[in-house]
Amino acid sequence: MQITPRRGGSGPYLMSPESAEARAALRALRASFGREPVLIREGGSIPIVSQFKSILNTDTLLVGFGLPDDRAHSPNENFSLAAYRLGSRFCARLWPELAASGKQT
Repeated sequence: MQITPRRGGSGPYLMSPESAEARAALRALRASFGREPVLIREGGSIPIVSQFKSILNTDTLLVGFGLPDDRAHSPNENFSLAAYRLGSRFCARLWPELAASGKQT
């Protein structure tokens, strides 16, 4: 389905959780947190992401580590060092998982 972006905006983006990249990310999340990841649909309106898909024909992993009380996009936005460290741990595990999946990065 082709979605035409509205003027000054962007079309939505949705990636299959069954893709090789998503499965690699899920494995890295399990290894990093010791729990089953929760998949939610959020953040898919970032303009460049839908353009990556339509122009470059490549998917983008959107993995968030912010918490609801981080007050994203507000004057007092914050992000804890603990969340940063967890995100870093995930990233260190993601690259080997992507390489093992056989997908080009």
